[in-house]
Amino acid sequence: MKLRSDNHYVSQGYLKRWESSHKKVFVYRTSVAHENVAKWKEQSIKGIGYQKHLYTQLLSGGYSDEIERWFSEKYENPAEISIAKAVSDSRLDSEDWGLLVNFMAAHDVRTPLRLIEHLRRAERQLPEIMAEVLGSLEEKLKCKQISSSSGSGDSQIRGIFPIAVSIDENSNEEYATVKVETTPGRSTWVYNIKHLLSNTSSILHKNRWTIMRPARGLYWPTSDNPVIKLNYYSHDSYDFKGGWYNPGTELLFPLGPEHLMYSQVGKRPPMRGTRFSHSDTQLIQKIISENAHRYIFCNQINEEIEEFRPRVVSREQFLAESDQWKQWHKMQTQIEGQYFGVRRSD
Repeated sequence: MKLRSDNHYVSQGYLKRWESSHKKVFVYRTSVAHENVAKWKEQSIKGIGYQKHLYTQLLSGGYSDEIERWFSEKYENPAEISIAKAVSDSRLDSEDWGLLVNFMAAHDVRTPLRLIEHLRRAERQLPEIMAEVLGSLEEKLKCKQISSSSGSGDSQIRGIFPIAVSIDENSNEEYATVKVETTPGRSTWVYNIKHLLSNTSSILHKNRWTIMRPARGLYWPTSDNPVIKLNYYSHDSYDFKGGWYNPGTELLFPLGPEHLMYSQVGKRPPMRGTRFSHSDTQLIQKIISENAHRYIFCNQINEEIEEFRPRVVSREQFLAESDQWKQWHKMQTQIEGQYFGVRRSD
């Protein structure tokens, strides 16, 4: 099967709800190289919201697109009918809601902004992870379940997490020196994504969900970071540091220009189909825009978004970020080659 190298962190099936013309959406960039870049551009859905080899991993001597296919087969395709029902105001049953929640979770964990957050968080948390690994290795060593030859590693751990384990025996047979190494990057992120979706995301199903509508004549945009975890204190005071099951956090996920999944953790939601007021709709449009990373998507040009999220004009910043993405796959392949015992330069 052909490798899926164009990894869409915003699925095409999701973005098609914002079609402005055949298979296209209007795109507003939050970061550009110079002022002459048009503020709005109609672009192909297929050609936006993706990054080359974002999730590709070098495993077992070859490149794997396992997680890209997993997103499609387990989260995107199963939810297609349920999304169509939601945006057409058809009746939703418990199975539909389950698929919609899963679809939302998949779009929360897979974005470039989540990658950046993962890498920052990993610097703080990896020492704890390493301590846990060493704790489990101690028990295996006592049971002689791990080869004592230096650099042999633990195949089970290495198969799911980029980790190198080396064991040096001391002259005293009762003791050995164990060294554990890892490098935060694509493989640690993919591992974290799988863990969140396979385990942690179940808590989202405990929340009570509804579909909210914008004020008449207004529409929801969406973005390359489409799930909002909002802690709201007042009209001028809020943040995006909420959690999937943090009491009071409001979870918002646009499903289309006129439909938005909504839940407030620990509270009963409004009746399905309830419309926000004009001012609240504009506030949520602003919140969606501020929560975006590099792209905001609309079914039509919305000049208010330019005020909600003024774009950053910096050639230096734009080119530096572009260069980082150009180097992404090569650098991560080198790292994965070190941990999974294979090397490729292509």
